[in-house]
Amino acid sequence: MSGERVRQYVLVDTAKTLSGIEIPRQVHWFDGRCFEIDSVQYIKPIPKAKDGTTCFNVIINGIRTSIFKDYRGWYVFPKENITAESLEEMRKECVRRSIAGSGME
Repeated sequence: MSGERVRQYVLVDTAKTLSGIEIPRQVHWFDGRCFEIDSVQYIKPIPKAKDGTTCFNVIINGIRTSIFKDYRGWYVFPKENITAESLEEMRKECVRRSIAGSGME
């Protein structure tokens, strides 16, 4: 791999400020894990991005990281080496857990 960062879209629970700004509160990772955001350090629009991307510098479990929002949704740049096959397996496992938790088996 050429070291290129790959965007991974994730589900993010948000809250809105009185001025209407969406603030991320929780990130639902694509493999089913969920991370509570301790705090948002700063919000910074990315001027070079043509898709309206905004960077949110956040603290999760005491670790500073960034999540991003563009017109399509929220995304991250995962540090794990994720292949299409492993991503599909994670999605299947997430569906299996969801079905098992709902009593639909």
